[in-house]
Amino acid sequence: AQRMLEKACTPHPSPPDIEPFLLFMFGVRRNGNLKVLLPVYHCLLDPVRIPTASALDCAMQDAFPTIRLSLLVLEVLTVVDVPPQSGEDLWPRVLVWVEFFQLFREFFGLFDLGIPSEEDLCLSFLLFSQRMCEHAPNIPMVVSSPGFASIATRAWVQLVHRQDISRLEDGLHEGLALILQATDTFTIVEEAGDPVSIVAAHLQLIVPEVVPALSNGALHLLEFVLGLWQRMQQAPDRNSGRVSRSLPLISPDLVRAVTIAFGATALNAACSSRAVFVAERCLATLSLVFTVRQGFHALRVALEAGLIPALLACAQYASSSFATQHISSLLSDVLTPATIYPEVLHHINIAKGYTLCPVGTISHRNVQEAWATFCETSVSRLAVSRSIETQGSSRWACDNVGCGHIQPKAQFRCCSGCREVLYCSRQCQRLDWQRGHRKYCFLYRTSCRDFQYPLTRYARRFLRAVVHADYQSQQTQIGHQLAVKWVENPIVDLITVFDYRNGEVKASVHGLQVPDVNDGHLPASHWPDLLARAIASKGRFSLHFAMLPDGSAGRLVSVPLRSATSEFRDGLRKIALTGVVNVEHISAFVSTIDDADLHC
Repeated sequence: AQRMLEKACTPHPSPPDIEPFLLFMFGVRRNGNLKVLLPVYHCLLDPVRIPTASALDCAMQDAFPTIRLSLLVLEVLTVVDVPPQSGEDLWPRVLVWVEFFQLFREFFGLFDLGIPSEEDLCLSFLLFSQRMCEHAPNIPMVVSSPGFASIATRAWVQLVHRQDISRLEDGLHEGLALILQATDTFTIVEEAGDPVSIVAAHLQLIVPEVVPALSNGALHLLEFVLGLWQRMQQAPDRNSGRVSRSLPLISPDLVRAVTIAFGATALNAACSSRAVFVAERCLATLSLVFTVRQGFHALRVALEAGLIPALLACAQYASSSFATQHISSLLSDVLTPATIYPEVLHHINIAKGYTLCPVGTISHRNVQEAWATFCETSVSRLAVSRSIETQGSSRWACDNVGCGHIQPKAQFRCCSGCREVLYCSRQCQRLDWQRGHRKYCFLYRTSCRDFQYPLTRYARRFLRAVVHADYQSQQTQIGHQLAVKWVENPIVDLITVFDYRNGEVKASVHGLQVPDVNDGHLPASHWPDLLARAIASKGRFSLHFAMLPDGSAGRLVSVPLRSATSEFRDGLRKIALTGVVNVEHISAFVSTIDDADLHC
């Protein structure tokens, strides 16, 4: 037996040298005593034995025995309990051989060598890595090895593509735990190819639908996959070393999968502390996704996937301050402000059976208050939406600011150049062209087409209706702020901003040079034209803006107020000239104004 092993371990064994060894290995495997051959494995995996590219080209037949022996050893090592003290010597040898087989896999496919597929090779390597890391001192060596993150990530991707859920739950989640500890995060993102799709597909494999019972293996996998996604967010740029990703790795499929997982774990929270923890992880992931630029698109997908019932289920069982804080924050800082978008409101309307849920079923006071505010805001915005549908053609004001006509939109003609401004007659169009539209027509057209994330026509109509309703309800407070500003400076030009980034709408009056307003996401070409129109209108065109929830900074949209006369502004200026301004005086004045000729 010793002579046979010596022949097999020579640098260039021949086929007659390795055949007895292969038969010997078969017998040892049947007896389950493979561990006694560790010194032989160590020798057979010596990196010196790896054939060079020139050797493969010139003497491929001579390299066959060495390659077959190495493949056999790699296969054996996935089932052998390697002694911890052998790991430091054996691990580097296994790593370089696996990389060699991956590099020349397509070349070996031309020959009948029994080379396993890349998927099987990666999975075997991941299983061996797990066995190595059962001894804690080996973990830093494994996860920091060059090439480990690449091979392990490919193994994870192949698992997902195979849709092999049985192998996922049979211990390979420990392999994902190793990937989470890998130092080369950039390689994880790079090797995943399309990491968003892979994470989404993995989540859909674990929880294809909301189910009342999840295994511990599924919960562990959910935890690791969500942790891996969050790790990918922090992957630094390979050149600069900085995290430069402006948008997180999100997609509709990912949002849908995380929402379904959240719903399933929320239902399991009553009987499993692990489910509570994973539900909190899902909740934190969704909160991150919803608070980025254009997060309301992701929110719409989540509502379709059952976000509201999942939130209610989680609110009933969540006991930690972390979960209740995230739920109340999601309701007050995300869902309630997002009702300004009709796309989101539509899906809230579909789930209105849940929005009518009694507040008493929720145990935490902060969540109760946030839920009540969300329901109240949703009901009021849905009423505005229904009023738009029932009133037919909307009312519009002629964009010639010297004209005071306000009438149904169908009676207007739009500019054929930009298709953004409307006129009641050719005369008004000619006058406005001479006033300055000839300068801004092309800019309106290009900015509206090139402006990132433009609102749909219905969304703009809905926004105008909401702002108009909020203006009428807060007209006294807005009039008081205008008058106070004019007492300080009678000739200053003012704008009104309706801030919808929080649950409670706040209307505030500012001067024209307020940085928070001018630095909003309004197309640059719109601002000077709006300002010129307001000055030329002599009080019939008021600059109103809506600050919409959109990422951390918000999004500024122009919603000017037009009126047939300048009665409101002229009256406020007269009050300001007296120097005595109080809310009661303003309220009495506002009650005398006819709102029939107002239009946003």
